Formats: sequence, structure tokens, C-alpha cells
Amino acid sequence: MISVIIPTLNAEELIKPLLDNLHSQSVNVDEIIVVDSESTDKTVEICKSYPKVKVIPILRKDFDHGKTRDMALKQSKGDIVIFMTHDAAPANKDFIKNLVNYLNS
Repeated sequence: MISVIIPTLNAEELIKPLLDNLHSQSVNVDEIIVVDSESTDKTVEICKSYPKVKVIPILRKDFDHGKTRDMALKQSKGDIVIFMTHDAAPANKDFIKNLVNYLNS
């Protein structure tokens, strides 16, 4: 099982292309966890429109690069967990496949 964790804050412009990209990967992503730090735009609404996306809201003051990712990791179900940022989209449809193949070799 593959999980992807993405912290967000006001990612409205970039999150939909990223989620579309993750959903069209050549290897299935089973779970996408978005940890949102009180976005004031449509980030959460966009994320909730995808069935595989679980949104975990946190207070902006509680965001910490390491602790926030660790909290999301503990809630993930994947044997393989990929951490991403909302502003870095995969270059192609084999991004996940290439990571997983490397880990399995």
C-alpha cells in the first residue's frame, strides 16, 4: 500500500494539478493525506473532492515541519509513505513507480 502525505497552506492554485497527477500515476496511490494548516482559500474544498484524499486539519500555530509529518505518518496505512509538498508536482506518470521500484530493488 502506498500513502502520500502533503502539508498544505493556501495551496488552491497548485493542489488540484498535484492531486490529478497523483491520481494518474502508473502505480496506484492508495491514500493521500493532506495536513492543512488553516487555509483561507479553497484548498480543503478541492482536496475533499477527491475520494482518496483524507484531510487532517491542524491549527496554523501547531504546524512544525517534522512533528506535522510524523503525526500524519502515524495516521497513514501505507507500507511505503511518500512525503511531498504542495508546490512540487511529479515530472511524469512514472514518478511513484520509479520510487517504489528503487525501494524494492
